Amino acid sequence: MSNLNTLLKQLKADHPKLLFKKSERFTFQPPNTILYCAKTERPDLQLLHELGHYLNHDTDYTSDIALLRIESNAWATAKKLAIKYHIGWDEDFIQVKLDSYRDWLHSASLCPICQINGYQSGQNYHCPLCGKFWPRNATPDQV
Repeated sequence: MSNLNTLLKQLKADHPKLLFKKSERFTFQPPNTILYCAKTERPDLQLLHELGHYLNHDTDYTSDIALLRIESNAWATAKKLAIKYHIGWDEDFIQVKLDSYRDWLHSASLCPICQINGYQSGQNYHCPLCGKFWPRNATPDQV
């Protein structure tokens, strides 16, 4: 926890417009609030990830694949921040986090009839083989 407290002090000094609030989970709430949880694996990296969302101006997305891109970009920014703040990087941890989005996207896009991947059109998916439409699922961070 002391390392997280030190990091929080540095981030507050470097980003005075940001609000950091304790929570049960990590979340960036636009325009300037980051919720963080100290009782989790690698809270330092997850905090930098949420800061990545803030610095990347991540406020919205129009498709599920765009959400995966936003998540990947936030981790790429977090990697640069880890160097700046002398935080050890754990690529395996990051890939597990990204895998949750990849697995969710794969599952969400599977046609309930054909079991092949469809494509997203608005808030629904569409199967190019059988023509079935189905609604998108909740995102991994909403589950």
